[in-house]
Amino acid sequence: MILDKPDLIVKTSRTQEKLSSWERAIWLDVYAVDSEGKQYNIEIQRADDGADIRRARFHSAMLDVNSLNKREDFKLLSDSYVIFITEHDIFKLNLPLYTIHRHIDETGDAVNDGTHIIYVNGALRDPSTSLGRLMQDFFERDPKKINYPVLKSRISSIKNTEEGSDSMSNLYESIAERSKLEIATNLIKAGSISLNLISECVGISLEKIQQLAQSVNSDTSENKS
Repeated sequence: MILDKPDLIVKTSRTQEKLSSWERAIWLDVYAVDSEGKQYNIEIQRADDGADIRRARFHSAMLDVNSLNKREDFKLLSDSYVIFITEHDIFKLNLPLYTIHRHIDETGDAVNDGTHIIYVNGALRDPSTSLGRLMQDFFERDPKKINYPVLKSRISSIKNTEEGSDSMSNLYESIAERSKLEIATNLIKAGSISLNLISECVGISLEKIQQLAQSVNSDTSENKS
């Protein structure tokens, strides 16, 4: 619906996917690849400060950094889509979508470098459009009022079954753990804090912090070489 591609086929999809570079790591809400090898990062942003355009730019760059191996031709970079679904209309133009591409200032011509950044205005919930109804569903708490069957079934399962409750609990725990690891990784790279103190600050065992430090130092050595 967002891309207006009814024939789009998703081959793989993972939540809370970790991407890392030498300086920092990020966790993507949803990472997917389609049948043509194009990459998709979908982020749900309720807070306006989390939807800053430079954050979308950084996510786009991280997709590129992690998709090309050493010495591979830049032409092999796949198309990428960073899609931010925001609770509020952060551009305040009352449009359902904001599609951002590079262009030549002097002519206005688009430059097709394969990167696409799209903001979906979650505040515009027009029931007369398919996208508007989808946005209604995204922010609807009552499964009975959800428009689309797949979402209705899944939300009902999460809210009304023990299995769904356990699944959400595990997801929250996973997100919390990965957030701690991201903080610990950045502190280790800073190099000015002892591993013991990092362990105490983030609430991860010293053994895990030591293993993480070995991994970070190993990655750093490989990047320098």
